[in-house]
Amino acid sequence: MTLYEAAHPPKAPVVQAGQQIDTGRWFVTLRTARVGTVPPTGVPPSRPVQLVMVDMDVVNRSATPNNVLHRVVTLSAPAQRLPMPTVYLNRDKYLAGYFNPNMPERLTMA
Repeated sequence: MTLYEAAHPPKAPVVQAGQQIDTGRWFVTLRTARVGTVPPTGVPPSRPVQLVMVDMDVVNRSATPNNVLHRVVTLSAPAQRLPMPTVYLNRDKYLAGYFNPNMPERLTMA
């Protein structure tokens, strides 16, 4: 089954902002996207960077805390590979760790 899934990956859904996506383990609702030079913490980096930031709501549907959200939401960049995103909680503007089961969180991936 793993070989089949690797050879036939599921197609990514195209949705409107605000529409909930059921990924099985997560409920994901994309809110907005923007480009900027300052991360959600509000502290400018020591080296200038361009950040792609996506605001979303998520709910971990599994029975245990989980932190693999970065594997669920990906962006396709036509000209370059983007590094793995950093996830920030909007409630305290700090790095996100594990997401507890059935607790909705609003966050930003940058």
